[in-house]
Amino acid sequence: MSRLENTLTTPVHVLGDATYAVQGDVCGVHGTGCPRTGDVAIADCTPFLPSYVPSVGCIMSSNTTCSIIASVMDSSSVSYYACVFPVGGEAPRVVDKFASRPIDKTAAPTPPTATHATMILVISVACACCLALAIVVVLIMKAKAQRTSRQQAAQARAIVDQALVPSSDDESGGEVILV
Repeated sequence: MSRLENTLTTPVHVLGDATYAVQGDVCGVHGTGCPRTGDVAIADCTPFLPSYVPSVGCIMSSNTTCSIIASVMDSSSVSYYACVFPVGGEAPRVVDKFASRPIDKTAAPTPPTATHATMILVISVACACCLALAIVVVLIMKAKAQRTSRQQAAQARAIVDQALVPSSDDESGGEVILV
């Protein structure tokens, strides 16, 4: 049972870490309350955070402090407050006393398994299929372009041939000259 369980608390986010329940006046203009050593996160806990402990969650390993993290100097002169880790870097990691088994530091790295080989094969086949599809699309587009070009040439020849045939209405009997 944590020390905050049966009391009125407010969620407070720690800059660069999770959200914790804080009792009293929280960090801001009128308060300085921030998570303390031993507090357990109530939200936003992920394995990449400084307070994360495998198989347990996020546990604050040091007291955080309320600090002004930004100030805007305009007509309203606003300051932004946040709970931050102590100066000198991120919070020290808590040792996981609840780990199910010790880590063997002398173990050799595991060689790639059939699963890795299978994934490589699947990715290679997918890439080959994409390449084949791209080639087919290019060939189809090229064939369509050639067909269109031949059709346009045939239409042009038909127009020229039609222009060269003298019409029966032509009384002068002169030649038709194309320019």
